[in-house]
Amino acid sequence: MTFKSWLFGTVYDVRARRNRDVGQRVRAALAHLTDEITCFIVCYNHTSHVERMVTQLNPMGINPTILDNASTCA
Repeated sequence: MTFKSWLFGTVYDVRARRNRDVGQRVRAALAHLTDEITCFIVCYNHTSHVERMVTQLNPMGINPTILDNASTCA
């Protein structure tokens, strides 16, 4: 293993661990909320990204409003 590949692997692991920690803290904070959360997603094309975001937010009780910024896709 080269130093470069080791370094990239280490950076990836650190970022993945941090992202998991942030996700766990967000889920814990959302579990204690009783009020509805307003969430807007501004999009321009990239329908699949918007669909994935909505799919991730819905189980947390967040129903986002999609603001289409003159997309050219359906």
